[in-house]
Amino acid sequence: AGPFNLEFAGSLGGGPLGPYQPQPFSMGINVTGTWRGSSSGQFGGASVVFVLSQSGTRVTGRAFNADFPEFANDLEGTINGSTFTFTLRFPGTLPPECNVFDSRGTAQVTQTTMTGTATSTVSCFGESFSASESFQLTRQQ
Repeated sequence: AGPFNLEFAGSLGGGPLGPYQPQPFSMGINVTGTWRGSSSGQFGGASVVFVLSQSGTRVTGRAFNADFPEFANDLEGTINGSTFTFTLRFPGTLPPECNVFDSRGTAQVTQTTMTGTATSTVSCFGESFSASESFQLTRQQ
């Protein structure tokens, strides 16, 4: 997976092949499946699970703390080559004094590992607070 160049050449009839021309090519990784691992941030660490489904470059699914699966976040994202970019949606409704909850992340993916960061921002009573965490996941068989 990842970007690389393919080279093609052609000829008319039985003549010699023409000059080779590089053509950029990028092959993405399919992230469909269950990924398990750990996260760490300013509030400590957790065991995390991503359950993903991919169609083309679009990825949907759920992400949650393995100890609290009932509080799963809906996940929507895209994969471009080996870069996975996603947004998590907070389950339920926010209290009226809180008007923003946003969680976005990016990860580098191989066929068996995913390593990245996610940043969550909440705005309540006119004050904003952001927290970032890093995560490392392994694809489950």
